[in-house]
Amino acid sequence: MNLAVFSHAITRTLTTLTLLLILAGATNIARADDTPAAESRSKGAHCLFAGHSFFCPVAMNFDRIARKSDFPDHEMKIVFRGGRAGTASALWNSPSARKAIEAILATGDIEIFGLTPDVTDTAETFEPWFDLALEHNPDTRFFIGIPWARGGPETSIERYNQMIDLYAAKADVVVKELRERYPDKRIDHLAYGKIASAMKRGFESESLPDIKMMVGPGSDALFLDKQPGHAGPMLLKVCALTWLNQLYAADLDSLNYGEHQSDVPAIIEEVMIHTPPLKVQPDAPTGETEAIGADEKKG
Repeated sequence: MNLAVFSHAITRTLTTLTLLLILAGATNIARADDTPAAESRSKGAHCLFAGHSFFCPVAMNFDRIARKSDFPDHEMKIVFRGGRAGTASALWNSPSARKAIEAILATGDIEIFGLTPDVTDTAETFEPWFDLALEHNPDTRFFIGIPWARGGPETSIERYNQMIDLYAAKADVVVKELRERYPDKRIDHLAYGKIASAMKRGFESESLPDIKMMVGPGSDALFLDKQPGHAGPMLLKVCALTWLNQLYAADLDSLNYGEHQSDVPAIIEEVMIHTPPLKVQPDAPTGETEAIGADEKKG
């Protein structure tokens, strides 16, 4: 090969490489600006959930489905207290509950720590919990879950939905402040209680074939009781599916949760739009609402 031909070949090769690098850079920019990469499905984590009967039974279903759905690193512990005694502030103010939770955190194994707030809880409520968890594991990830409101069976769907929206909106303010205080920590926030109003609407419109009664003891009841409105088995399960989506980035079709006649994906899609930033309806009430009652007798 003479010098001219060799020089031309080198120039052509360098030009091609330059174009490839430019195209690769453009692709990366486009992905960063327009279509951020989806979070990959987790292998699971060591979790601790502390709360009441509108929170811990969902955690138990989360655990059961995770164990059947190929999350090899999943482990879970629960600390339960009934009624408002299971909210974040009450747990901190209870020496026995705090001791039980701290003993688990002190192992240093907890990677996801989940709590649920009372409607009066603030960022200051969660700060000592966050600091305690981070003292034992600086990489702790936090989860603040917002359940359904009390009295679901006896409340109109419009009012019930507003109650849950208000509860979630209050927590959304708290979460935003916590994210400012802990900017390098992941704080997940999920208004999974919206599942209850979505399923109540489906039942009342006769579009929820798995549910045969509003209140009852069986698997085909939406709620177990009228007051305070404990969740039936399907409501707990569907709430747990939203946890798996939020905490483990799990698509519904990758989870082993059983067969249903109802359109479970549509229910979950409707609810997951309420992940942060929470979308609150403009006409949502601005007054107080009752979530978990202090007089709750059942666990």
